[in-house]
Amino acid sequence: MSDKLILEVFIEVDFKSVSQLEGDAGGVVMIPFGGTARGEIFSGTVLPGGTDTQTVDLNGVRHMSARYMLEG
Repeated sequence: MSDKLILEVFIEVDFKSVSQLEGDAGGVVMIPFGGTARGEIFSGTVLPGGTDTQTVDLNGVRHMSARYMLEG
């Protein structure tokens, strides 16, 4: 089996809208973004509301989850 690129997503971060919160159990960072996507069978845009949410525990372990929808 050979590797094949299916889709590329190019994000644009609005750094002025990044939110961060610290608490006793760690912290969370929410990074809103937009952008575009392209591949062999699809091209489109990231719809408004895309967010990368990063939680950081007291040991410094970071968990990341990007949520977004594409329109093409």
